[in-house]
Amino acid sequence: MFFITFLFIFTVVLGQTNVTKNTFQDPLAGITFQYPSDWKVTTKEYVDPMLGEKDGMDRGMNHDPKLVEPIVLLLLQSMDGSSFLILSELLPFPVPIEKYTDLTRSSSLSDPTIKLSNSLSISLSSMSESKYNVTSTSDPYLQTQILFVDDSNAFVVGHAIGEAEKSQNIMKIISMVDSLRIE
Repeated sequence: MFFITFLFIFTVVLGQTNVTKNTFQDPLAGITFQYPSDWKVTTKEYVDPMLGEKDGMDRGMNHDPKLVEPIVLLLLQSMDGSSFLILSELLPFPVPIEKYTDLTRSSSLSDPTIKLSNSLSISLSSMSESKYNVTSTSDPYLQTQILFVDDSNAFVVGHAIGEAEKSQNIMKIISMVDSLRIE
């Protein structure tokens, strides 16, 4: 039993040290994070059809398409359904995280196919955040959204775990979230 446990821990540690990390940086949004080499940043031509054209995208508090922008969408190279997305929203005025969470959750609940878990308060990059899971009858993958607000700038970090290697992909996504920095 000891040998099997040791072998498992050794494999996990060894596997993590061999993962090549890339850095995503968007100086305009002030966002930086690291991601594993088996995740790929998608092109704008791919992001628009996936997220919907600007006219069809859910805008939260804003109805002006220039105020809600996708920053990045990463997909696992195996295309198993895993994704990592960051959106930014310029708010009309400073809003506390609790109010932004309530408004965002309310807009999601207007779709009867969507169910949300309870919000969990967390802290990332010295800002207060709110985290909850989103399930939809039209999408087989559980999605998690992390919302955070810095003055009049709101950010949504969304991720989904696909079908293959779930525990390994969860660890990779946690690593991406943990490395996220907002300047």
